[in-house]
Amino acid sequence: RLLIAGDAALALALTALAVASPAPGDGPRIGAAGIALALLQTLPLALRRWRPVWVLAVVVAATLGTAIAATLGTAIAGDAHVAGPVCVLVALYSVAVRCRRREAAWAGIAAGAVLAWPLWLDSNGNTLGVVLILSFLAAGWLCGAYVSELRARAVRSRREQELETGRAVAEEQARVGRELHDVIAHTLSVIVIQAGAADDVFDTRPQAARQALRSIGS
Repeated sequence: RLLIAGDAALALALTALAVASPAPGDGPRIGAAGIALALLQTLPLALRRWRPVWVLAVVVAATLGTAIAATLGTAIAGDAHVAGPVCVLVALYSVAVRCRRREAAWAGIAAGAVLAWPLWLDSNGNTLGVVLILSFLAAGWLCGAYVSELRARAVRSRREQELETGRAVAEEQARVGRELHDVIAHTLSVIVIQAGAADDVFDTRPQAARQALRSIGS
């Protein structure tokens, strides 16, 4: 519940960052399209633990739509260009943590390819700026992959520990079984000997026969 609440709080905070800020300069106020794009960039992050790939696809599409809207002169939120990369970063991190390595890698490559053009527009053709932002996003993906590897190692270590514990228990049960077998075999051998002795002296030495029967009872 705390994780769900944290994701929801993060999505709402980024929504406030993208929507509540005024448009830069004396430009027009943000319209319905700009608000919708900002919401699509931020609110899906609340579901990033359940549908990370779909969340990444929606966030990247909304970021692309924001870039297209800005190119066409549509008013967008003043901080949409700030919230967008942050949302993509969180979505990439979630994909790298939650998905298989191959799936996460292809999702990251596709996201980088789609965002190259919006980043180019946003940086006014500055190649270095595009490279820096893509490196920033790649770092988020790498952090997620590292966390995923740590979790996988923890799971493997726990499984190995469980197997080792199971082997130790099985070995102890086998040892106890062997000792119990030896004790029972020895006891039955003594019973057989005492019974034979009691049968031999039953008529001639009844007291000795009774003693042998008492030993069998013990």
